[in-house]
Amino acid sequence: MTDPAMKELLERFRGREQVPAVAAALVGADGIVESAVSGVRRRCTADEVTMSDAWHIGSCAKTMTAVLWARLVEHDLARWNMPLAEALGCPRGRVHADWAGQTVDDALRWHAGVRPNLAPSAMRQAWADSRPFEDQRFDIAARVVASPPRRPGRFAYSNLSYMLVAAAVDRLAPMPFETALGAYVLQPLRISSAGFGAPARVLGHRSRIRLGPVRALPGAPVVASHPMSDNPPVMSAAGTVHINIEDWARFVGIFLRDNSTALCSGKPFLQPETVEHLLTPVTARPVSAAMGWMATDKSAAFSYAMQGSNTLWSATAGLDSDRGRGVVVAANDGRSRVLRAMARLALQLLQA
Repeated sequence: MTDPAMKELLERFRGREQVPAVAAALVGADGIVESAVSGVRRRCTADEVTMSDAWHIGSCAKTMTAVLWARLVEHDLARWNMPLAEALGCPRGRVHADWAGQTVDDALRWHAGVRPNLAPSAMRQAWADSRPFEDQRFDIAARVVASPPRRPGRFAYSNLSYMLVAAAVDRLAPMPFETALGAYVLQPLRISSAGFGAPARVLGHRSRIRLGPVRALPGAPVVASHPMSDNPPVMSAAGTVHINIEDWARFVGIFLRDNSTALCSGKPFLQPETVEHLLTPVTARPVSAAMGWMATDKSAAFSYAMQGSNTLWSATAGLDSDRGRGVVVAANDGRSRVLRAMARLALQLLQA
């Protein structure tokens, strides 16, 4: 359902932040989605975005990885608090003893002591590696658990942590993570627009200046066929998903309180206690982390929020204070200021 007032708000956002295009959607517990898009698929062209276009959602896809694990638990293929080494199936004697207390739940909440990312040399190798993703992931996981975890029990945001969860999914599903996400999450929810890697039609735009984590000044588009249009494909569980804005909103709707519209074969897609487990945070100041979400102070307008960027795109998802409504916003511009401004836009949409 296209919302004219939302579209006007997005057009003002575009003008203020100089983004090529932006999309947003609100979803309620009744499953009804209000949405709008504004802008062009490529900067300085007249090729306008449409509601069916897919957007790269970066690390916001981690919520999908967490939901996939929850679905495996409900199908008795996995279990909560499963030891990470057991889930990975790494051979005895090749796992450092200090991993004994770390679980998949810890990994999903970024408390397992997994370092943040692949080393730069490993990233370059991953782009060039043509082996099946599950083989690549197992090798990566085996190298990680051969050394001790880094300060386990403390929050440390990690893409690599979610890659380890994907390696566990590969073994337990048993099918590649990418296939399992479709079979257990996307298809049951009737989400047909999702895929992996940069979307083909709407192009992400790099910033002209990059100093460490800071990305500034509007830059050029990058076509989907370019290797640098996204992170290496093996990082799918950490955030290489693209999806149209309405499908994404419907996915986020499964986290809303009293949502009875997310069904699978006439039954709840996830049991209420499973959703609560996914959203139960581990609090370690200044961060309170749930599975694929950051939990906020109970007095905040957001109860849970997540942001993502592969440096060419920006994405934000949030649930309001009582989990009665959810919001998602995406733009094909990866500048730091755009990501910051998106949080304000998402809040404005929730409060409108």
